[in-house]
Amino acid sequence: MGNANYKVWIKMNCPYCVKAQALLLEKQLKHEVFVVDEDPALLESVQKKYDWKTVPVVVEEVEDSENFIGGYTDLLEHLNT
Repeated sequence: MGNANYKVWIKMNCPYCVKAQALLLEKQLKHEVFVVDEDPALLESVQKKYDWKTVPVVVEEVEDSENFIGGYTDLLEHLNT
């Protein structure tokens, strides 16, 4: 997990989005945050790509591979295993 980079698509008023960001910061994991409040098309394309209905949308990238994690609780489980 040391060289992983996480991508997180969030909405500003979403408590689970805030928790996901806080968790990544707390564990000092490299991550990028994409705020989709003003960009519904981006949110829609990300949700369609990963077949996911809610925010946050969390993806882990390690080297050239991409691993879809899910939402906040999925991220929590992923990091605790």
